[in-house]
Amino acid sequence: MKSLLILSPFPVLPSSDSQSSALAAYVFQFLTSFKSKDRKKIVVLAQENRVKHVKIWKDVEIHYSWSSRFPIFPITVLREIFKIKPKTVNIQHELFAYGSALNNFSLVIVEAICRLAGINVVITLHSAIPLKIVDKNFIKVNSIKILPVILRLSIVIIFKSLCLFANKVIVHDLQIKKILTDDYKIRAGKIEIIPLFMFKFEGSRKKINETKKSNNFLFFGFLTWYKGLETLVDAANLIKLDKDNINITIAGSIPKRFSGNIIYNDWLQKLRAKSKKNAHLIWNIDYIPAENIRLFFDQAFAVLLPYEFHLSSSGPLTYAVGNSNMILASDTFKGALPDEILFGSSAKDLVNKIKELSSNKMCQKANLKAVKKLQALWRDSIIVGKLLEIYDL
Repeated sequence: MKSLLILSPFPVLPSSDSQSSALAAYVFQFLTSFKSKDRKKIVVLAQENRVKHVKIWKDVEIHYSWSSRFPIFPITVLREIFKIKPKTVNIQHELFAYGSALNNFSLVIVEAICRLAGINVVITLHSAIPLKIVDKNFIKVNSIKILPVILRLSIVIIFKSLCLFANKVIVHDLQIKKILTDDYKIRAGKIEIIPLFMFKFEGSRKKINETKKSNNFLFFGFLTWYKGLETLVDAANLIKLDKDNINITIAGSIPKRFSGNIIYNDWLQKLRAKSKKNAHLIWNIDYIPAENIRLFFDQAFAVLLPYEFHLSSSGPLTYAVGNSNMILASDTFKGALPDEILFGSSAKDLVNKIKELSSNKMCQKANLKAVKKLQALWRDSIIVGKLLEIYDL
């Protein structure tokens, strides 16, 4: 039987729960999106845990085997690969997903050895960092203790090498591909754009008071500096001045890598202080279990994606599209999302679009039509077919 090996973080208890990481939640959604008739033998290599092997479906196994310690990391990964002998290895990659920078470099060695052994290597890049933002502020926010020029060089080497040794590179939208081709000079023909799987909520929609829902706009996801939280706070303050009956809810949690980070905590506290005593902005900073996520989206009139930079594919976007929510996204998504969904870039742009969407039925109709277009493009059958072709399975 042809087999696929996926290297990725993965939840300890197999579920769509994103407490461990958005990447782990994506891989679970990836597995559930493969219909049983399409499944080959799939093995996911996840970080070592008290659990060793878990069989979650007939042909899908999770091996909790790799260690994030260097130089143990590449050794544990290669040991499992040669034990399983897959037809294809798919590395699910984010810059901070596997621990130290040395582990990112060692993934290049893993790729090279797999290629020498005749194994098809595919790397899925869930994010790509525009080099223009790698400056002193980037280093400060991410608590990295090297000079910007050295960090920039290291990131270039990592991304160029990972792409060089892979047979194919998968990204989830045109913007990420553009960063790779423009900033990292990766050959465009090597990069395939495969959308994220839509998140499929179980059960039917909750019954919501439509009057209450009509004024509730939702930001959902990990609270990170590039997602435009400043824009949201400024927008809520403009709404307060205008005395509009509109609320913005920020629902999300602090990424694990920022836990206890003094600089991050100071940034978040200043943001919250800026919106103090503003009843139009509701903060819900807490871990949200998977079973409670749908309620936030069912209660939302529209979902907000005010990202300042487009560094990675958006999990909350897949929730919104899968749940048929209207969406307002910043112009950083231009080229990746239909124009009917975009609002501009400033807090004023966002407020104007929120008011228009709230009151204009034609605007609502155009927005929902754009969401339905994404639903058609992101169907499981289309995505699975493309992936099987790339994996050569």
